[in-house]
Amino acid sequence: MFSEKHVSRVLESIKCNIVGKGRFAADDWADMNLAEIISVLLVKGISEDTIKEWIENLLPPIEVGVRKYTDAHYPYIQMGSDIQHFLMHLYFDLKKKSIHDELREWIFEYSSKQGKLWKKVYLHNQA
Repeated sequence: MFSEKHVSRVLESIKCNIVGKGRFAADDWADMNLAEIISVLLVKGISEDTIKEWIENLLPPIEVGVRKYTDAHYPYIQMGSDIQHFLMHLYFDLKKKSIHDELREWIFEYSSKQGKLWKKVYLHNQA
């Protein structure tokens, strides 16, 4: 089992590769590899709740006054797209390995068009 400190460091490193500046959204191989790391963490005993909370915090809060569909809002759209792309790989990695069905369903709902991620990015609903 990893210590809480090590889990935080690993998850923060993965986060930087998902939503960091200069990230190239079409890095399929990178997203696949990062998704596999999350699967390994889950197998090693990291709780699904820890992963869910981490996923929900990948997108930083949208700054007050940043309007939808402007140049100032574009980075949030890009980050949302990058997160959704990564979650797609995580969903299919969990499905392929037949593990964590509940988390997989949660990921599907969270990243769907009516899900929380979409609402955060496009409706500025940070709840």
